[in-house]
Amino acid sequence: MLGLIEEAIALSGKTHIDKYLKLKTLWSILHGIVAIELLSLNSRDNICPSEVLKDAIDGYIKSILV
Repeated sequence: MLGLIEEAIALSGKTHIDKYLKLKTLWSILHGIVAIELLSLNSRDNICPSEVLKDAIDGYIKSILV
């Protein structure tokens, strides 16, 4: 995963991005989505985890590329 993050940073042309911070951020996003999904198994207004994941990853990628 670190290699993909490095590629994204290189494509962005930004030199001030901390790749290790971005890696920890990605793991935090994934951990949070899994935790929320586990806590809301009995919830009536359950949102599909793949929609939440897509939204989170879209924002994550934009934080690197934009």
